[in-house]
Amino acid sequence: NATVSATLVDSGTLAGLSGRSLTFTLAPAYNAQACTAVTNSSGLATCIITNVNEPTGTRNVHVAFGGDTYAANSVDATVTVNPQPAVTLNYTGPTVMVNGSTITVSANLQDANTNAGIDGDSLRFVLAPAQNAQNCTATTAGPIGTATCQISNVNEGVGTDDMRVVFAGDGTYAANQLDTPVTVNPQPAVTINYTGPTVMANGNTITVSANL
Repeated sequence: NATVSATLVDSGTLAGLSGRSLTFTLAPAYNAQACTAVTNSSGLATCIITNVNEPTGTRNVHVAFGGDTYAANSVDATVTVNPQPAVTLNYTGPTVMVNGSTITVSANLQDANTNAGIDGDSLRFVLAPAQNAQNCTATTAGPIGTATCQISNVNEGVGTDDMRVVFAGDGTYAANQLDTPVTVNPQPAVTINYTGPTVMANGNTITVSANL
């Protein structure tokens, strides 16, 4: 979010003009994100342009006064738009799993420049996004921004799949995602051996048994 401000003054006396509306437009040739504020007793107007989304580099903030007993006027101020800081995702969960099992998945979310953990952001874990897309979501916490959750009853094609970790971005950091190859194994097989009687008579009680 960008907090923008400007003053409106009588150009002869330099006294602030109160109660006048100023409109602030960021990068008018592109997304034209804008906000409007009313000047205070000093002629100062302040408002917030939320979720700045502009090409990076040099842009303009266009401040416009529509006029009243004073003539309309406007000014263009040069500003610099920087990209959102990047994040690093590091998957720390299992890379081998078995169908039918419950797995605990985890990942770290860190500032790409400082390696500091980022707290309080949501990470979504998606197993085999192109297939059943089993998923869970957790919130980061701790010194390295760790998020942990469980995917129950794994049910995917046997072989190599992907575990995708998705960070949707927030008001500070840019979105990112990470795909990590994982191996899905079939459920272990069992053998059943019947060991009970194979001949029986109506009216009798029989004891049946088997080995698993």
